[in-house]
Amino acid sequence: MTAYCDAAEPTTVPAASIVPAESDAPPDSTASVSPVQRANNDAVARLYAQIAAETVGNVPVAQLIEQVNGYSIVMNGLAKAEQIGGPRAVGDEMVQVQLQISGSRAARLVLQAAAVKPEKSPIPPERLASLLRDWNARVFTSTGSNIDVSRVDVVPMESTTAATTSASEQLPNIQLNLDVTPPWANDPLVASATASREKSSLRTARVAEQSAREALRAKLDSLKVSDDRTLAELARRDESIRKVLDEAAAAAKISGVDYRGDGSVELRLGLDGRQLWQAILATR
Repeated sequence: MTAYCDAAEPTTVPAASIVPAESDAPPDSTASVSPVQRANNDAVARLYAQIAAETVGNVPVAQLIEQVNGYSIVMNGLAKAEQIGGPRAVGDEMVQVQLQISGSRAARLVLQAAAVKPEKSPIPPERLASLLRDWNARVFTSTGSNIDVSRVDVVPMESTTAATTSASEQLPNIQLNLDVTPPWANDPLVASATASREKSSLRTARVAEQSAREALRAKLDSLKVSDDRTLAELARRDESIRKVLDEAAAAAKISGVDYRGDGSVELRLGLDGRQLWQAILATR
């Protein structure tokens, strides 16, 4: 997710203060890492997720980086992103860090990664440079924290189509046209939600996350396929498609968490439309 930023003058985060993120392990998997370092690492990982979710010339940036083995190059560059203000304490346990990087710097990182193995890049370097000029007017921002909000228990999300499961047994399956890819399959599928203050900031974040996942699940239901039917209609007739939609909403990755001064929390998450479409096709 991107934002146009008019924040106060940022300061560069010292490279030594950031431990490069090499995996999706929980932020507390390394006991020697300080809360501020963990928050930095989380913010860097979220920056990477935003950039990887972009599409350039109909090619997902995540695919491009993977094909040229450019993950470490991009992550090392993002570790030098600029910090907006200083670390902020949220409650008694959480530390929050906000980072930003200009679109032009992010584009250079992608170009540097592609230049290492240009023969493996799905887009020729010259064309890639031309396409990435569109990023010059953009700014990528992220907010990281030292604690994984998913570790706070809340009531599990119920499927929005659970009530129609029995009815699906009485309806014929719909044949899916595999030759036509719906437009949404080429875009990130995102949702967000805001929760009012709970007993703790962590629980507020978890409530926001649950609401965002429910909103995303509802959004998936509303997506249309080639014959103008919605995925909700298909899911009512095909249990395997309903399961794909439920699992996609549950597995969507958090792209941003904003802790506000009034105690409320806004949380954003999303998934790759291409991967969802591939999962649906795999049920045929």
